[in-house]
Amino acid sequence: MAFKTVTLTPSIPTGTYAVNDVLFNPTKLQLPARGAKLVSLFFVDTNQQLNADALQILFFQKNTHDLGTQNATANISVANFRENQFMGAAMMSKEVGGITPLDNINVRFGDKYYDNTDSNITGAIDLVLNSIEAGNAIYAAGLLDSTSTDPNFSTADSLDIVLGFEY
Repeated sequence: MAFKTVTLTPSIPTGTYAVNDVLFNPTKLQLPARGAKLVSLFFVDTNQQLNADALQILFFQKNTHDLGTQNATANISVANFRENQFMGAAMMSKEVGGITPLDNINVRFGDKYYDNTDSNITGAIDLVLNSIEAGNAIYAAGLLDSTSTDPNFSTADSLDIVLGFEY
């Protein structure tokens, strides 16, 4: 078994976002192999814009349809969602248990997909993802799941998503 870390920096325009807004639409992500297991997930917020907010990351095999307009409520139809071939999801926890000693950067941990009202979240991510495209490409999209404040992205593209894979 081998391991690889991949960093995804999605295109996120500036603006103030609200619950259920599309943070970024399906963005190409290269898996280290045709099939891989997501075992770790971290979010590096270089402008400290996501505070006690939860973020869903959805994984798809295809990038046929957007989830909706960025910085607006997702409005993808059921048929279009299915056509994108959904594979699974993970969360950025709304808990502020990230690496706090850094002055200008907020590092948050990822977690398995959960109900955001569950106070007993435990366990590894262990999400199996596989590509049907040449080059082992899949697509990741982000939605704000819950917010304590309306995140204000004053700097575009200031979120790095660090994914750890076993393959």
